Amino acid sequence: SKDLFFTSQALFSLKAGTHTRILPHDNLSYHFAHQQYYLNEDTRLLINPLLKTRGFDGIIAQSSVYNAIDYSFPLHLDLSIPGLLYIKRLETNLFAERMLAGWSLTDPEAAAKQEFYAGGVELSFNLHPLRSNFNLNIGLRATLSQAPEGSGVEMILNVPYL
Repeated sequence: SKDLFFTSQALFSLKAGTHTRILPHDNLSYHFAHQQYYLNEDTRLLINPLLKTRGFDGIIAQSSVYNAIDYSFPLHLDLSIPGLLYIKRLETNLFAERMLAGWSLTDPEAAAKQEFYAGGVELSFNLHPLRSNFNLNIGLRATLSQAPEGSGVEMILNVPYL
């Protein structure tokens, strides 16, 4: 019987962004990443993806190259439900992603390399519950993807700066 070893993996990631000044406080960003699993006859693939994507759930590949473009901008609302809630802004993010997956492990019949595309929008409200200094972002992410389990609507819950 063979011993089970954790799968070695590597991730290279590069992010860059700039303000376009199309809208106040906007940001255009680009993300490039390459993730590689190293397998041999003594290892089994134990999935622990270092690369977190929005539209490519269900894609398991020995090698993947990821590109994403995001355009983010806030819409300042300043809405209040007296004593309960203060809504500071709506944070909006439009995104497009591309993944080149080499040796897909989810579909053995597939070609050696597959290309997947995804796009979507994230909308989250920046809230202050009970008019406190505590920040909370609650919203939705809608994604349209070619990946087997990539399309859908997800809830976003984020506590910034913790």
